[in-house]
Amino acid sequence: MLFRLTPAAADYVRGQGSVLTITSLMMSSCCGTPMPPEVTLGAPRDPEGFYCFSQDDLTIWFDSLLEPRPAVEIDLKDYGRRRELLIQQWESRPRG
Repeated sequence: MLFRLTPAAADYVRGQGSVLTITSLMMSSCCGTPMPPEVTLGAPRDPEGFYCFSQDDLTIWFDSLLEPRPAVEIDLKDYGRRRELLIQQWESRPRG
């Protein structure tokens, strides 16, 4: 699996310890599109159930509950006082 971080996202993660975790968001709902995974800085509290990848001097923990994809794109949104790492185009994966 390949992780593509925008330059801003990669710089942010490197400045915060070079480790991130991608976690599934479990929500039950009768309708609506699936929620994209959550991206947080640091390693998971309990690494059991996660795959660990090393890429471009980053350590990336990926939740085993998530369906693997050829590529995962991560961007950084800057809201002034707060920054957030986001998965891009998660819901657009074709089914079948």
